[in-house]
Amino acid sequence: MNMIFYTVDRSRTLSSGQQIELRSRRGGFQDSVVSLLFDGVSRHGDKYLYMDRTDSVEKDAMIELVFEYVRRDVSPDRPSRYQSMFGWQTIEQAMAFMARDKKTADQPIYRVKSDIYFKCDMNLLSCKDTAILTSERAIKYWKGEPGSDAPCWEWLLRCPVQILDRVV
Repeated sequence: MNMIFYTVDRSRTLSSGQQIELRSRRGGFQDSVVSLLFDGVSRHGDKYLYMDRTDSVEKDAMIELVFEYVRRDVSPDRPSRYQSMFGWQTIEQAMAFMARDKKTADQPIYRVKSDIYFKCDMNLLSCKDTAILTSERAIKYWKGEPGSDAPCWEWLLRCPVQILDRVV
């Protein structure tokens, strides 16, 4: 069932009427391994599977990898973060996300439509302490459980995602 969400265009590459599809790459050992895991990756997946690492991206890439392995074990029916865009249920939530993350200040917000989606607590995405606690957070994330009394609910929108119109 199609549902409407709001997404912050952090890369400033979206436009009304666009359809965001999974990407596939061809050639090289890396690409062969990824093709065994996925039938394509989203822009987000591309960033964390292929891009050269900086210190900040490297930490996020490890979080993505740990959470992906837990997803495959605990909730393989859930959409992979490597194949998703991210959205918010309301424009107010998208604006709150933009306000809390200085890197996204003044970014465009688009209304988008997706057929496959999953609600999860973004605050659980962390590898900040022991492996056991990280594993517990990842299990809660993929079960759709809150990590605290103040969850930050994001929606994983599995590609393809239709970009409807810019709202901010």
